[in-house]
Amino acid sequence: MKPRFQGRVALLGLAMFLWLSPASYAALYQVQEDYSWFERNVTLPQLNQEPEATHGSGPVAAIISFMYLQHRYPEVYQEQLVIHPIADTILLASSTYMNTGIWGTWVRDFVWGANLFTDARVPGTTVYLGQAVPQGNQSPGGWTAERYKPSWLTEGNPTWWFIFEQLCQGKNVEISLGSGSAEPYFLTATGMSFDDLDNNGVMASEEQAVLYYIDPASGLSGSAYIWQTGAGELLQTDFAPGCCITMAVAEGPVPLPSTLLLVGSGGLGLLAFRRRSRKLH
Repeated sequence: MKPRFQGRVALLGLAMFLWLSPASYAALYQVQEDYSWFERNVTLPQLNQEPEATHGSGPVAAIISFMYLQHRYPEVYQEQLVIHPIADTILLASSTYMNTGIWGTWVRDFVWGANLFTDARVPGTTVYLGQAVPQGNQSPGGWTAERYKPSWLTEGNPTWWFIFEQLCQGKNVEISLGSGSAEPYFLTATGMSFDDLDNNGVMASEEQAVLYYIDPASGLSGSAYIWQTGAGELLQTDFAPGCCITMAVAEGPVPLPSTLLLVGSGGLGLLAFRRRSRKLH
């Protein structure tokens, strides 16, 4: 086996190791999607003709994410997912989809509205996966008979590893921030960096994990520290005082091209490694 090919196999093996081992390393890893193409096509101030404009962070964050999907996977979405960014954001905020009002957007309506919208625009192309704190059935934003908890959503505290893994797979990720009784605020996540110094899978404050995002209010990129007080605890952030990440939802095309490429490449790498091992023995 040529040295260059050996190096490629080693890199593929490392990629598969990182993919399958969420807390088995303590070095610094970062994923940062390229949003240089995004020219603030839609922001909250651009929706000022609508009475709930200042409460529309959910629809704006979702449309930014859909524009990313359309930009990254043009062969899948063919410019049909987002046609007119502002008009589509207002449509997404309607009662048909996210039912955004002066209360903002409930997590229930965000996950249902986003899924209904992509299925209406480009049917059968998008897979969803998510985590969210329990919504219950009695609260105003809780699950209902019409909008029940979807099978692709796991109830529980969203994890830093879930967000990181979905970004690594080339998906877009939206998060919601909760702070006491205030309405949820949504961001489009674009990247993460972290250094799990003690290798325990907990993002302690001194480890300075960073979440990168696009803010629907301005359309600008930003970053915020995230941390936990213990294993399984809510991810807290300094985006605003008292903020915690209460939802993380990822979307990607079906099948996801980058995922298939990684799995295929990993399989080839393992096959090559096995062949070489047999020769050595």
